[in-house]
Amino acid sequence: MATAGFFVRGGISIGQLYMDENIVFRPALVDAYVAEHTQARDPRIVLTQSAVTAVKHHLTYYGRPHDAPQTREFFADSDGQYFLNYLEAVVSDADEPDLTILNVHKRQVEKTLRRYRARPPIWSKYAWVAGYHNFFCRLQHCPDRHLIDLSTYQMTPSVIA
Repeated sequence: MATAGFFVRGGISIGQLYMDENIVFRPALVDAYVAEHTQARDPRIVLTQSAVTAVKHHLTYYGRPHDAPQTREFFADSDGQYFLNYLEAVVSDADEPDLTILNVHKRQVEKTLRRYRARPPIWSKYAWVAGYHNFFCRLQHCPDRHLIDLSTYQMTPSVIA
């Protein structure tokens, strides 16, 4: 969705849920909604406490937690929130990122940063996405040309002429 310009936010919860063709309810749905509404803040999909607990528990199955697949699927943000690493989807079975798709993501983020430059509350959400993009690229050892040059999009003051 992000490569098509749709940056979404959401919540992932683990718990009881009832769903049929007419209705969805129970605590897991409410927890996911509250997380999306109060904790996601930026275009990211955050994990509720129940999901974080499950991820941490699954990490104990590995002799070296760094080897666990969860360390690639989820990241911890600077505010302590765990979130879904959706860019992991561009990594092939050979453990190499698809740089073509990554560049499409880069262009969509840059386009959105330009579009919302005059709307700081919205712009800052996409500045977060740009930071995430760059973090992912560095983690994958991508060449610098795949990074978003945030200095180009920074909001800096100027003198009124």
